[in-house]
Formats: sequence, structure tokens, C-alpha cells
Amino acid sequence: MNHCFFRDSVSSVLGRVCVRLAVSRNDFGGLGYRPMSVIKSLVRTTRFTGLSLLLVLAACGTTEIQPTIVVDAPVTEKVSQPLREDLVAKDLIYVLRQLAHPATTTVQVPTEQDTFLKFLLSELIVEGYGIQQVQADQGANFLQYRREADAVGNVLENTYTLTVGDIELQRSYEIRKGGSLFPVSAMTLAGSRIAAKIDRSLFKHLGQTTVAVDNIKYTSVEEADDSIPTISLITSDVVSGVTERAIGAPSVQALNSGKLEVGNLFFGDASNFASVLDGRERQSRDIVPFGDDQLRMGNLGKRMVLVILNEFDERTDLISVVGCSNGPTMSELGNEGLALGRAARVTEEFMSHGVARDRILDEGCWAPQSVGDRFPSRGVVVEVWRREAP
Repeated sequence: MNHCFFRDSVSSVLGRVCVRLAVSRNDFGGLGYRPMSVIKSLVRTTRFTGLSLLLVLAACGTTEIQPTIVVDAPVTEKVSQPLREDLVAKDLIYVLRQLAHPATTTVQVPTEQDTFLKFLLSELIVEGYGIQQVQADQGANFLQYRREADAVGNVLENTYTLTVGDIELQRSYEIRKGGSLFPVSAMTLAGSRIAAKIDRSLFKHLGQTTVAVDNIKYTSVEEADDSIPTISLITSDVVSGVTERAIGAPSVQALNSGKLEVGNLFFGDASNFASVLDGRERQSRDIVPFGDDQLRMGNLGKRMVLVILNEFDERTDLISVVGCSNGPTMSELGNEGLALGRAARVTEEFMSHGVARDRILDEGCWAPQSVGDRFPSRGVVVEVWRREAP
């Protein structure tokens, strides 16, 4: 990735500073770590002016590359120093553990890890959280973050926002010499009203913080912006799944792929969307097959979706999707995760062919035992419901 900046007018000779940052990502396998490698910045210039340095620093504060500080030194001695984001991770997770107890919480983390995400994951493991690796925004406690760079006067700052499920933590840190980060704002907390406190000793070796900075400010969650993905492909309440396997009783309700709370159809025949389907007639009913303990949709299922779409009219039709997992399972997702995950996968397939999300109603039926002829043991029931055209 190339980032180009123009030198400010302080210099008598206008030049262009080009910094090339090369990032090596690795697939996350197990819980081991391999540090992200950052190739030394390639700099074509005689020296940096103050404003140029600020521009380079600001550009490094993204989630796509490892942030670095370019030290103002002679061209032969230009070096990049990685930010000490490990303390930021400790700071955020220290508060998180007071809001979501590690012994009863499993956190879903992306399989692709950048440096800061690895710091967060390390702290989660140290605290004793359950960890589940996922491919996308999957699960009730999916972890995601964003990093925003800013310059306040002559001070460079990074603001970190950590989201785990409904909990959102945010704090700003000043970038100091050597790549160290020092808190310059209170911790903003949204999604919980539980009393929590800051670890005031964490940054003590870097200086004295103020009382205002060492506090937590409670606020409401703002609507998510485009910098944090909100599409949920597969959702599963892992803690509930563990309870289900332990006591043999399925959960009563969970979140579907649209993050709507839906009831488990194991406990009744009525759809969660019965009022929406009222006045419509069912046009077809198909069962999309899935393998044992699988969320992968095979070619047969994909062909079935195409056949269904041949008769689908988006002006008058709605698609009902019921994911099913009834019977013993060895999957870590449990019956609930499999059922709603399968429904989400079929929903995704319909959407990939242009069906609007609001035309699909997805829910699930899950239990560690058979439900007879009402629903299949594994698979997804797809029905098309139509109202008469006006």
C-alpha cells in the first residue's frame, strides 16, 4: 500500500515524500501468534518538516496496516518504531472483564489477526475468556475494533473503539516518543450500566494522569458507521449452547442473522413472523440439506435456491427460512448455533442473487432431540409466501 504526502511550504524546495508500507498477514491457526512484519519505510526525501511528520503519522492510524512512527533523523538513519499498543489492549480488557465475566463469556474473534487484535486476544486468554474463531461477524460476542488517528495541536493521538457484543469502549491516547501511548481522555462506555473502574497503575511509569482522565463516562451506543462491519452471517449464543449440552435443554430464544430476537420453534409451530405472513398463501415448501454438524451449503442447496427464485416475485412474495438442528451434535456451536447458522447461510445465498434482506424472514428450530415430522433433524426449510397483487 502506498501513501504519498506533499511537503509543507516551510521548505524552500517542494518535494514529495512517499512511504511504502508492506504488511504481511497470516491466517490465525490455533492460539499461537506470529508478529505482523512491517518492512522499513522507503523514504525519498532529504528530511521531514514538522507538518510532513504529522501527515505520515496520521496516515498510519488505520486498521489495515500496522501503525508506525517515522522518527525525524538524517535520511541514512530513518527508522520506524511500532506503537506500544499492548498497554492499550490491557487498558480496554481490564474494563471489559468487569462488564462481561470471563468464566461465563465466550468471545468470537476473526481468524485474520493484525497486531493490535493479537494484543487484545492475548489479554482475553490471560483473563480466562472462552475464545471462538470465526470467519466474519458471527456470534453474540463478536469482537471488533477501529483505530482513528488525529492531531490536536502539536500532539498526535489515536482513538481506539472496542466493541464486544453490545458493549462498546472508547478511549484516546497520546502518541509519545518511542511509540508509547498515554491516555488523554476518560474511558467512554456504552451498552452497559455496570459500575466499572480504570486501572490507574497501568500507565503510571509514563506519567501522572488527571482525575478526569481516570474515570469512565457512560453513554448510549451510537448507530454503527461504515468503519465497523454490521452484517451478521452466522449468529450463535455460545454460552447458551454450552448450557444446552450440559443440562440437555435447548434455549428458548436467540438472535437471528438480522440480530432480531426469535423464539425457538422447537417449543411451538407458530412462526415468529406469523403476523407478517398473515393474509398470504404459501406457494412452495423445500428443504435445503446440510451435512452433519455442517454450516457449508453444497451445490445441491445452491441449485435449489435458483429453482425457488425462478418462481419468486419480490413485489408480492416473502421467503420464510427456518434453520434446523435437532438431535445429538458434536459441534462447538451446539444445536442453536447450527440451526441459526444454517438459516443465515441460506439467507446469504438468496441475498447474493439480489433478494432484499427485508424480503427474507429467518428463524430456527433447535433441540438435542428429534421433533418428529414438524422439522428435519438437519437442514433448512424454505417457504415462499405470496399476497395477491393489488
